[in-house]
Amino acid sequence: MLAIGWADYKAMFAGLFTSTLSFAFAKILQQDVLGNLNGFFSYNAVLHAVVSVGYLPTIYESISLYEPRFWFFLSFATLISVYFTSAFANLFRYLWHYPIPCFTIPFNVLQYVLIFCLLNNSVPPKLLSSHLLEPGLKPNVTQLNKTAKLNETHFFPFDPNEVSRRRRETEDGIKNDDNYTKWLKDDSDFADLIPPPPGPEGNHRSNDSHLNWGETFSGTITALSQVYGLNNIPCSILMYLALLVYSPTTALFCYLGSFLGTLTGIFFSPDFEKVYAGFWGYNGLLCGGALAGFGFVLTPQSAFLAFVAILFSTVFQHFITPMFNAMDVPIFHIPFIFTTVIFLLVTGEYEKTLPRPGIYSYPEKHREEFKNQRENRFDGYLSRTGVSENF
Repeated sequence: MLAIGWADYKAMFAGLFTSTLSFAFAKILQQDVLGNLNGFFSYNAVLHAVVSVGYLPTIYESISLYEPRFWFFLSFATLISVYFTSAFANLFRYLWHYPIPCFTIPFNVLQYVLIFCLLNNSVPPKLLSSHLLEPGLKPNVTQLNKTAKLNETHFFPFDPNEVSRRRRETEDGIKNDDNYTKWLKDDSDFADLIPPPPGPEGNHRSNDSHLNWGETFSGTITALSQVYGLNNIPCSILMYLALLVYSPTTALFCYLGSFLGTLTGIFFSPDFEKVYAGFWGYNGLLCGGALAGFGFVLTPQSAFLAFVAILFSTVFQHFITPMFNAMDVPIFHIPFIFTTVIFLLVTGEYEKTLPRPGIYSYPEKHREEFKNQRENRFDGYLSRTGVSENF
């Protein structure tokens, strides 16, 4: 919470509010006491609050923190998340032979419901793809907001061919009208509409299109705060320190996941700003921390499995991003959840190939318990066969 408060104090207070509320709800609903004390029911509620307060208002201008309905929907989502957390935990417990945590599934399901509840009958997002400019029309925020509900189609895209044609006409008009271009440059909200100036040798990419490895490295760190929808390096550093206290193994594989995910995202994303912001690293970060040492006892086989899962989560993120962009909603943790659940169902020929912890705690303890169990089995074998008498 302190790390979140460093990035956004409003998000921190909202997280404390939903955490307290979810704890009380779980107590009233007589849920598992130990799980409630360990934050099992509060984690998804905190995610709801931090993402809703710290992230959603930055991409949806219609969402206001000062409207009563915002806090009503957030409180209701917190209540439902307690039920959903219990339900998904029980479903995963009985659906498969191996126990699989529900991770952030309650948050992801309910957050999409919360978004559409808050956006219902409201102004569409700031940068919707359906915001088209008529050729020769001077754009302004008020005019765009007034015309955004044309035919009530702000959640239903126009004909793609018509969209492309009108955009080309608009871009051509911008290129050929110096006064129009100068006017747009004075308005930062529409600076992205201006084509970048030609680079050397006719290359029409700006200098910003060249990868900055320093900012790429910062993106591998920022990815941890992106789990909560925040973009803040000090926040991420504090979180990494907390991970080190909890488990150095988890901290190592979380950063490895962020690093590999960010590098893989470079090949997929033409927009390096998303790479610098940690957008391509946070799902790989979560996969690395969930699989290497936590979901499986750390062995060479489970470490390699985590490595493959990290790469796949980034590929899967690239695959689903256009679909979620078309709906104008974030992808949240969908790649992480899908990848981690699939890979946790992987088994080997022998139990020792991909050993699983008996009770989830932390990787170092899982490893120690596995070694003790293996030694006890070996000692039992020696005593049964009488081999120990010959020593």
